[in-house]
Amino acid sequence: MMTSPQSSVCTLIALLVLHLQAEVQSPIQWPLRQPLSPEVRESPWIDVPTLDKLVTAVGVEILDLRPPEEYARGHLPRAVSAPELPALAARDLITLQPLLDRLGSTGSYPPIVIFADPSGLERAGRAAAVLEGAGFDDVSVFSGGIQAWQASGGHVETGAESREKEALRDILVSADWVREHLGKDGFQLLDLRGERDPAHLAFPEQFRNGHIPGSLPLDVNYLKQWLTGPRTREELRVELARFGLRPANPLNLGDTFVIYGADATSSGAGLAYLLLRHAGVDVRWFLGGWAAWTSEPSNPVARVVSTRELRELLKAGNAELADQAPSDLVILDLRTYRDFAIGHLPGAQSVPFFPESLEDVMQRRWPRVDRSQSPLVLYCYGIGCIRSWKASKVAPLFGFREILWFRAGIPAWREAGLPLPDSLDSEGSPFELAPPSR
Repeated sequence: MMTSPQSSVCTLIALLVLHLQAEVQSPIQWPLRQPLSPEVRESPWIDVPTLDKLVTAVGVEILDLRPPEEYARGHLPRAVSAPELPALAARDLITLQPLLDRLGSTGSYPPIVIFADPSGLERAGRAAAVLEGAGFDDVSVFSGGIQAWQASGGHVETGAESREKEALRDILVSADWVREHLGKDGFQLLDLRGERDPAHLAFPEQFRNGHIPGSLPLDVNYLKQWLTGPRTREELRVELARFGLRPANPLNLGDTFVIYGADATSSGAGLAYLLLRHAGVDVRWFLGGWAAWTSEPSNPVARVVSTRELRELLKAGNAELADQAPSDLVILDLRTYRDFAIGHLPGAQSVPFFPESLEDVMQRRWPRVDRSQSPLVLYCYGIGCIRSWKASKVAPLFGFREILWFRAGIPAWREAGLPLPDSLDSEGSPFELAPPSR
């Protein structure tokens, strides 16, 4: 029976629609979460006209972060010299209380204006995080410096100053706080160590040395350009969202973002805090950073491993020659059963239904493995696949502490000419790959 060309085209279109619907509803695909439209927080930055109104407003406190000698040469009326503020931790009331006493806060939370030079954005960001962490809801930043203030006709005073709430909020968070939120929805860690252009999928070298599971790299230097020129906050929000894992998975600006650097003194964290605040998102700061996280051996750590490094691990466990699960290394393939059967890493086990089928696989293949000691290897279709990354986020919830993320996946292994054993019978069909009972 002959069919017309128009009929064939319609049939192909119908099949394509059904295929796309199946892809969206498939349980082995990570669903794309629709971005939220949260209420945008007010930007912390203010201009000269706004500062002029605040200087004479009743109840507004102005904190000058510049060195005491610069403060003495000229400062805003009623400004308090507070060069020590950026170095304080909001959770340490012993060190913070003297400044709060100087502000004369008696149960109320006055609006705060942080006064800094253009070169002092990093310190201003740290000060803003300290104060918001101490419970101050209205914190503004003027970073134009005394020159901009005087150029507008603003009055200055000279000489040293004559004067110098205990409910804390989770602005500056601890390692315990981060650990409690690992693997949870609506929570995204941003690692500030290293450069990254969101237009490319490459990750900084630091991710090979280790990162907190589920982190994504955020390059503060790349975002500096959004501080100058006719850039809008909405444009900054669009640019920030591009730092997701891939273009199809942008950052969800409705999430709570937690930034961290190398340690408590690493440069860039204060600026990142201000940038995210300016973007209107909910941002927290893990002040201790990577150094504090790794100081506790029980904290889980993820690493991006190379093809060469993973091959050496498999050779050490004899998994490269015999397609058998190594006794001291858990290797999980997160692709479909069919793709696993066509070719997989030696010793790997198929777990497309992660994490639902994880315990079943662990009982069958690694019943006696110590998850706190044995590394967990995760891989899927390559750097454009997010299944292995999402699995690395929740792996700590199942007791794994050393997570090896083979981000390059099957394409890199195949390109290196390394063995890819199959699980096909003589007729080319998968065997022993039925999904676990659910």
